[in-house]
Amino acid sequence: VLPSDFAWRVIIWSTAAAITLIGVFALWAVLVLVRRRRVALGILRGILVAAGFALGFLILATNDDPAIRFAVLILGVAFVVAVAWTRPRTGGAVLVAMAMPWTIWWVSFLLDNAFAARQWVLADVLPALGAGVVAEVLGAALFIAGGQAEQTRNVPTPSAPVDRKFGATAYAILGPTIFGSSSYDLAGGIVLLVSGVVTASLAHGRPFLEGMAIVAVGVLLAWAATCMTWVLVRRPANRRGWEAYAWLGEWELDRYRALAGGPAVPSRNDFRRWLKASQARPDLAWIRAELFVMEGQFEEALAAAESIPDDTPYGRVEREGALASVDWHSGGPAGTAALRTAVDEMPETGEDHFRAEVVLAASEIRRLLAAGDPDPIRPILEVRDRLGALADGILWTVIRRRLWSKSLLVSLIVVVGVVGLDRLLGLG
Repeated sequence: VLPSDFAWRVIIWSTAAAITLIGVFALWAVLVLVRRRRVALGILRGILVAAGFALGFLILATNDDPAIRFAVLILGVAFVVAVAWTRPRTGGAVLVAMAMPWTIWWVSFLLDNAFAARQWVLADVLPALGAGVVAEVLGAALFIAGGQAEQTRNVPTPSAPVDRKFGATAYAILGPTIFGSSSYDLAGGIVLLVSGVVTASLAHGRPFLEGMAIVAVGVLLAWAATCMTWVLVRRPANRRGWEAYAWLGEWELDRYRALAGGPAVPSRNDFRRWLKASQARPDLAWIRAELFVMEGQFEEALAAAESIPDDTPYGRVEREGALASVDWHSGGPAGTAALRTAVDEMPETGEDHFRAEVVLAASEIRRLLAAGDPDPIRPILEVRDRLGALADGILWTVIRRRLWSKSLLVSLIVVVGVVGLDRLLGLG
């Protein structure tokens, strides 16, 4: 298989994926509008970027008719300018996506010359490739400059309203989203799609057993790459903050599973079923308080928090932390003075002291969110520095203990699905 043949199949599959995404996002936007809700900006950005890639394919595919290619090129330029006029960051992403099919295609000719003994005329290849590279660089520069401009325009103010929803602490630590998705989710989706397309291209036309062997390797490589993106594709500060938060979360999840059993990663419905069946016992109060907050049942959450035993130093921290959480989620000021006193009274040796610090940091993050602080995760980063080796590698531990099977299943479904569609439709 020549590199150019392989590149063409990748472009075809990517264009099909882009068109599918346009349809899915558009349908989702319609459903949101029917419910009289505002469509998330990330959905609109996703539609625009996918449309940019599809236009890029049209520019490449109209090689036989210069007039049509010129018309599509003018349409593409107008599209980028119109988007960048109001959203320069999105306009940069659209330009990068639009130039991608063209750039990939001409790069593949250089690979043909280098690795497949094909002798394409470089005088024909290099100018076309240069145009694609220039467009990619301009799009990337616009994306970076637009992002900086948006950050300057959207600096939080102390009076900015805060949505006190359950999980606000986690969302703050995870950091900003890209097109409505966290960085690792978006990267993981791209990795899975690319893995599926590459596997389908390599398996295309092969004998059955040879094709199945390629698919098996493709699934395993996609799984490994997805796990790596989940751990590594995060902003450094957000990754360090999440390491501290996950370190406490793993311990609490082990405590919950010792009481309730169930899957390694319980869903909200699992938690709801357990909460309805559980009894109001002091040893269950810590988790019942949190789950009542999740359900928005603040009176029950307050009663559960008040019943948390405080006959141990960490018990007092847990009780004050739960009370502060209920207060914040129900709209109160959520002061942390009582919780800080309980943390200060903790013995300075042992892991319980660090757990108490994470509890306090989470409460401080909520307080800073309510105040509109532009950098609310500072407390958890300070705790992460003190945790040191205790939290090193915790994200890999989460993968190994809880997420590996889910990630493997998703990788299997995506890669096999793409290969199956390739066999069914004969794309490329």
